[in-house]
Amino acid sequence: VQLARIKGASYIAATSRQRTLVKRLGADIVVNYMREDWWEKEEFVKDPFDVIIDCVGDPFSFQLSENVLKMGHGAGRFVDIAGDSSIPPDTSHWFRGLRPRRPRPNPLVLCGSSLPRYRRIETTRLGDEIAMVLRLLRDEKLAIVLHNAGSFPFTRYGIQDAFRVIGSGNAHGKVVVAVCTDPCY
Repeated sequence: VQLARIKGASYIAATSRQRTLVKRLGADIVVNYMREDWWEKEEFVKDPFDVIIDCVGDPFSFQLSENVLKMGHGAGRFVDIAGDSSIPPDTSHWFRGLRPRRPRPNPLVLCGSSLPRYRRIETTRLGDEIAMVLRLLRDEKLAIVLHNAGSFPFTRYGIQDAFRVIGSGNAHGKVVVAVCTDPCY
């Protein structure tokens, strides 16, 4: 949400059970996916999206998004960065994944149809992107959200507890394991 806003997204909709947090991070609207089906939301169907970025990895999200992605000239794009798909990833881009350096012709457009396009991106550690994120952090333009349980100790049980939180799907923020609590380090 924060990076989309920084990169100039004019309207951001997000799915989360943490409405207040996601709004604070810059979303214009937050849909509680436990109560509503975002792909059937009337306002999204009437005014479809240019881009949907899937950060969770539901294998059916692309198919579900067909009703809410733009069709025709300038068809919408579905970008999967979660990696829970059988479609091979495009590893040539990370943050710039929304605008490929060498656009490939969409065979559906060449045949007279302009359907939404799918792209899968795997996160890689590219120097320019990491440097950009570090600058944003330094300039306090990005907020780091930590899971409300605090940090877990660097013990067998602490690490197991951290993985339980991550595996539960209820981690709202980064889960931290404190390797060293000495403030001198």
